[in-house]
Amino acid sequence: MTEALIISWQWHFFNACLQTDRSVCIMVEMSKPHENKTVDQILFAVMELIRDGGLPAATLSAVCKRAGISKGGLMHHYPSKEALVDAFLSRSADQCLAETSAHLATVKRGVGRRTKAYVNFVLKGPMMCDPDGSHEVSAVMIALMQGRHMSHAMSYYQRLADEFRGDGISRSLRELIFTSIDGLWMQSAFLPPEVVALRANDVRLQLLRLIHAELESKHPSVVAISSSSGHRNINSKTFESAS
Repeated sequence: MTEALIISWQWHFFNACLQTDRSVCIMVEMSKPHENKTVDQILFAVMELIRDGGLPAATLSAVCKRAGISKGGLMHHYPSKEALVDAFLSRSADQCLAETSAHLATVKRGVGRRTKAYVNFVLKGPMMCDPDGSHEVSAVMIALMQGRHMSHAMSYYQRLADEFRGDGISRSLRELIFTSIDGLWMQSAFLPPEVVALRANDVRLQLLRLIHAELESKHPSVVAISSSSGHRNINSKTFESAS
């Protein structure tokens, strides 16, 4: 949670205390960390169960056992398996989109800037090879393939696409980028990290080449300016510096 969000929450909490019994506010404040910890345990258990045994493995009793809570405690938060899986998918999508939005917050729209920044953000460095991240993404994909939760996927991709509106990249290329990244995420669930890292970098450079080619066809004058700065040649050094 960012400092700004913490300050905002504390400000709203203080105002609420002025309008209600202070003892009630204190009780709510003290119980909130415990509630969050319980929810974390529950959703982490859901992720592990789906990852290891598919969606059928994430039964209420199995989640209780894995999370170390009673069935009553689980039902207090999520009254059904459907609610459990929905909560897991929603939180995973929200966290992923929040990270993406934060990374792109200072990148201006246009001439593919945000698209290139996103490709580098996801495919360059340790993000794609992080075991925790790859396990969660693979669990999300398994849940989507085995269950009736397509609305979550459609909502996620729509919100992700919104990050790139006005960036000068065609919808077809944007979809190709999303599909390529999804495929690598799935591979990261069962391939060694070093293999995924090599593949991710190869895919990253290829996607940047495609972005460059599309921009060159649409905005030759802009690409020409970039070329005069020494960024015309299509190689790894070009995309390291130009993006």
